[in-house]
Amino acid sequence: MARPKKEIDWDIVEKHMEAGCSAREIAGALAIEINTFYDRFKEEYGSSFGDYAGEFYKGGDANLKYMQYIKALSGNVNMLMWLGKIRLGQREPLPEIQNKSNITIHVNGQLGSGIKVSSPILSDTADPCTE
Repeated sequence: MARPKKEIDWDIVEKHMEAGCSAREIAGALAIEINTFYDRFKEEYGSSFGDYAGEFYKGGDANLKYMQYIKALSGNVNMLMWLGKIRLGQREPLPEIQNKSNITIHVNGQLGSGIKVSSPILSDTADPCTE
């Protein structure tokens, strides 16, 4: 005699999909076998988990962005600064660093880019990186 089907709260499954959880993670949270989860998912939604879950994941991303935006507009200064940097490309100006050898290093803030060094002891045409 087969065991009765375990009840699955599909609202919880959808919240897990919005959060980006994998089928294996959701099945583990529900304490059911992964193949059982796949079968029951197909019964409930009429398609495979892989075909369906991506739409919920996109919805979760949209919810996160919306809440960040709401937090920023409600006066959360940290969120305003973070969204300004990420969404608007804003950044703080980078300081010049002066060391004891009177060499000034200018950092241009670009990932993977070089550093411009100026020093009174180096000639204008000398490139210390190639000598």
